[in-house]
Amino acid sequence: MRLHHDKHHQVYLDKLRQGIAGTPYEHHDVSDTLRQLATVPEGIRNVVRNHGGGFANHNLFWEVMGRRPAARRAASWRMP
Repeated sequence: MRLHHDKHHQVYLDKLRQGIAGTPYEHHDVSDTLRQLATVPEGIRNVVRNHGGGFANHNLFWEVMGRRPAARRAASWRMP
């Protein structure tokens, strides 16, 4: 699991950050941005969908598989 988290999950986050750098979306919550995907500019929409979606999907995976208190889980949806 550590390899999956430290490598695979990190790639989603890194690619998302690269793709949205310099845009207002770099300061938005990933789940909020995904909910409003149709409003994301077409030039970065695929990055947000693919890498942001992968990041959010993996956050859900860790939440389900982990043993962290609920208050800490909510904070994990924001990009570190």
